[in-house]
Amino acid sequence: NRAYAAAHCTEGPWGKSGRLLWVYNHALTCPRDANGKTCADILIDELVTQFASGGMLEKFDGIAFDVLFHALGNPDARGRAPDADADGIADSGIVGGDNVYGRGVIEFCRQLRARLGDARLILADGQSAHNQRAFGILNGIEAEGWPHLRDARVDDWSGGLNRQTFWKANARAPQFSYVNHKFQTDNGDFNSHAQFPYATHRLVFAGAVFTDSAICYSLLPPTEKDELVGVWDELWMGQARKLGWLGQPLAPAVHLAEKQNNLLADWTITDLRAHLRGDVDVVLENDVLKISASTGDKLRFALTLPTHGEDLLVVFTARALGDIARLVQIHFGSDEPSAFWVNQHAFKFYHYRGDVRANPVELNFTVEGNAPFWLERLAAYAFPDVMYREFENGLVLANPSLHAFTFDLPTLFPNQVWQRLRGSPQQDPHTNDGSLVQGALTLSLIHISE
Repeated sequence: NRAYAAAHCTEGPWGKSGRLLWVYNHALTCPRDANGKTCADILIDELVTQFASGGMLEKFDGIAFDVLFHALGNPDARGRAPDADADGIADSGIVGGDNVYGRGVIEFCRQLRARLGDARLILADGQSAHNQRAFGILNGIEAEGWPHLRDARVDDWSGGLNRQTFWKANARAPQFSYVNHKFQTDNGDFNSHAQFPYATHRLVFAGAVFTDSAICYSLLPPTEKDELVGVWDELWMGQARKLGWLGQPLAPAVHLAEKQNNLLADWTITDLRAHLRGDVDVVLENDVLKISASTGDKLRFALTLPTHGEDLLVVFTARALGDIARLVQIHFGSDEPSAFWVNQHAFKFYHYRGDVRANPVELNFTVEGNAPFWLERLAAYAFPDVMYREFENGLVLANPSLHAFTFDLPTLFPNQVWQRLRGSPQQDPHTNDGSLVQGALTLSLIHISE
């Protein structure tokens, strides 16, 4: 003789023309129907049927899930949190301290992969700390907004690179990730014709090709007379309109900072330990710091590092125990944290800021979970994280710093002469003017006001 009205879990509506979206109950504790099936079981059955011979999705190469989260998040405005096991007690997908929702999302992806096989691509959003963590199951991610949706200043340059490259290293073969170029306004709206500096667009495109990511776009350039939809000059060599014009990459992208003086070159692992503070237990293992939590369910610690000017790029290798990839957030001082993931495989990460104002400065780490975390090969460079990558038919250079930087092309590429692409008159003909570049090349700052 009791009744219980469960909270309805929704997303959106996003923007003025958006609609309310229902959230699937992917939790491992999801109730089962009369046939013993969960919400995930039924959704998988439907998708497999649609991809099968004669199904409406038969001709498609795969599927990309637009919103697939690792956590359900906070209660709604009315204070009503999700009840993932329908026991009448709100739990937000956390049961007995375990994220049964996030684990359920991974299991959903695993079962869908088993049913669809390796012939289909399966992707999902992966640009933020809240997205799914189905590493080794999905072929890659969509970065819906790069570095993320609300970063039109491209402040999280390093985070964008870290997330894309980590997914590349931990995706199921064949690896395929892409950047959907778009930015969101503070009120959540999106305008496909919003105005940003052309250098901002180019910096996003550079981040994509540095990480072997494909590019699509929701931010539209002006259209030419013969176009229904505008095409960015950089994507088809401007007026030449040659798709795939860059050709294959000749080598991985290069961080020029790593060719400079390492501020920590004289540090030993003991010196590194002496500059670490936090409520953690630290053990020296050869040239590696093994860091464990003294208390709590997270590792929180800081490294005090020297600086020389406002540019600072920190490079380190990390790995961690855990049956699910763990979230790491790092930042200098009071900066916004940059998020990425770490697992049992050692991986090289970068963290750059061009507005460091303290000397020394603290690099703060927050690592999800209290299992051990290993840190090694730490280096620091008082240099902007300017990068380049050479391709068969071209060169891509990027300057994410707050000031202009000049690339010494004759030194980097002796006996080579470069030519700018010739762009359309409606976009940026001042930069893409088709001129020869025989000496140094200066890239100016791209940051815009809030």
